[in-house]
Amino acid sequence: MRDQPQSALERAVWWTEHVLRHGGGRHLRARAANMSWAEYLDVELLTVLALSALAIAYHMVVGYHPKG
Repeated sequence: MRDQPQSALERAVWWTEHVLRHGGGRHLRARAANMSWAEYLDVELLTVLALSALAIAYHMVVGYHPKG
């Protein structure tokens, strides 16, 4: 880990030049940078889980009595 062929400054310069050579470095961005907040937080999944938990809690409190 300490056996680095370049100093920190040389690495920073290399990466800066790399980004400039390749047109801004969009390929280095995280996938989450291009997601909407709803997609990032996975709102659909959270909604399904919350509604399922509410349904289970409702049936536990009110009770489920099938007719028959």
